[in-house]
Amino acid sequence: MKRVVGIKADSARHRLLFVAVFANHHGVWSYNNQGQFHELLSVPGKFANGHLFLDSKDNIYYSTNIPSTLFRSSNGGKTWVNIPYHGDVFWSIADAGNGTLYATLWSYNHPEIWRSLDQGQTWNEWKNFSKIFPSEAHPYSSSTPNEFSMRHLHDIVVVNGNIYVGTGDVTRWGLVSRDGGNTWTKIWDEGFTAHILVPQKHELFLGGDVQHMYGIGIHKIGTTTTTIVWNPDATNWMAYSYSMAQKGNVYLAAFHLENNIQKHRPYGILVSINGTTWKSILTFFSDAPFTSLYIADGPSDIVYVSHNGILGEIHIKN
Repeated sequence: MKRVVGIKADSARHRLLFVAVFANHHGVWSYNNQGQFHELLSVPGKFANGHLFLDSKDNIYYSTNIPSTLFRSSNGGKTWVNIPYHGDVFWSIADAGNGTLYATLWSYNHPEIWRSLDQGQTWNEWKNFSKIFPSEAHPYSSSTPNEFSMRHLHDIVVVNGNIYVGTGDVTRWGLVSRDGGNTWTKIWDEGFTAHILVPQKHELFLGGDVQHMYGIGIHKIGTTTTTIVWNPDATNWMAYSYSMAQKGNVYLAAFHLENNIQKHRPYGILVSINGTTWKSILTFFSDAPFTSLYIADGPSDIVYVSHNGILGEIHIKN
């Protein structure tokens, strides 16, 4: 195994799922609290990108590209079905209930939401943001003639029928639709890539995907405002977050490096007990231009961590 990429909690089966990358293949593995590893899916060929998801019925999805493929398992990874779709890789899947799922496409110049009406068994393109926002469907620079300002989509979450989505790569917006996708309203000047839903507070904690300023924002559900509660500039961190998690009454957010040119630059995992004040509980330092850092909830007081391809765990006391 060369490295571990994304990780997801499979709480119903008391285990962790992760994407494992090898020299000539990649796929889905599991790890349980007895320390046992199991290969669930092996995909031949070179790895480019891949994301794991679970829906409310505990179906497992593995979206990967080269070629673009969506695998689905309805029995915990014992068997898999290859589901046809075109595009690239799904960044995120949101379960709206009643068999309806939404997925965001991370693909050059295809900022699309795909939808399934049969609990993930079939998928179709639903909303194309190049058509919804035609002013953003053009190259953002003469040096990048093949890259639109709104190039792809990031995270997606559905709350009481309201659909929230983050956009990228230059046009970076957090958007919401409260009328089934007919109209979209901006809630943040950043295309969030991770989130925590806190229903008892009617809040969404949103993780940014930029170098500066937009680290963590709190969005009050039902409004059009998002307040920045953690700005990375004061600590010289970057605001690239691909995973956030909740452990009891504790909230966590992982931030990694991208396009870094500084020596010994800090990044790591933040923790908060109220959502408004965040502090580091695990800090790394690196000269590398890119690093990888993911977190996922685990059993008891465990939070799993994937750091630069290495799987580990930390313990959180509520």
